[in-house]
Amino acid sequence: MYSLSEDSNDEPKMTDPIVKIVFLGQSGVGKTSIIYQFLEQEFNETMSSTVGASFVIHKHSVDDKSISFRIWDTSGQERFRSLCPLYYRNSHACVLVFDVTDKYSLQEIHYWIEQIEKEMVVMPIMILVGNKEDLQNEEEKDYLKKGNELAKELGTQFFLCSAKTGKGISEIFNFIYWSVLENDEDFFKEQSEENYDFLQIFDEKEEKKKNNKEKKKKTCCY
Repeated sequence: MYSLSEDSNDEPKMTDPIVKIVFLGQSGVGKTSIIYQFLEQEFNETMSSTVGASFVIHKHSVDDKSISFRIWDTSGQERFRSLCPLYYRNSHACVLVFDVTDKYSLQEIHYWIEQIEKEMVVMPIMILVGNKEDLQNEEEKDYLKKGNELAKELGTQFFLCSAKTGKGISEIFNFIYWSVLENDEDFFKEQSEENYDFLQIFDEKEEKKKNNKEKKKKTCCY
């Protein structure tokens, strides 16, 4: 779907801390275009809607400190919604996107918030984003007010951006970067514990498989 340039010197390293970011929102609000603008600094007029989900890895550096962003782009289409919990589970940040020219897309944000609260044990950083700022008119400014009110209710930041012009895009990812670093110690401790738990479960499963194979060998040969 999209990738870093082949000659980029910003390829992630295995030692970079990993931050999982998931983009959620109604189909057509511009989630894919926001990510593409962040990665390539350009707008693709022919970008098609995401089917299911896709992800990209990107190294993000500020002041000689780098983080490896794992950015998940999910489909907002009704038929793929049941799959979304698989993607935002264990995420560190959820970016909730709506279209400032479409009031229904802002109302849909409540659905995603409910789903996140239902599925997540530890709540991720949540960012509310109003996209297509370049298309807004006086009538749509009311939705911006509602966006600010919702962000205040969530206790998070509201960003206005345009995937077409690039306005406000970098601010979204910089906010995630600094939010993670502010909780540096807790974040890395929790991430280490999650990785340890996963490896422990994996080792136990492998050991069980091995034992079952040995049992079969003993019972099938006389």
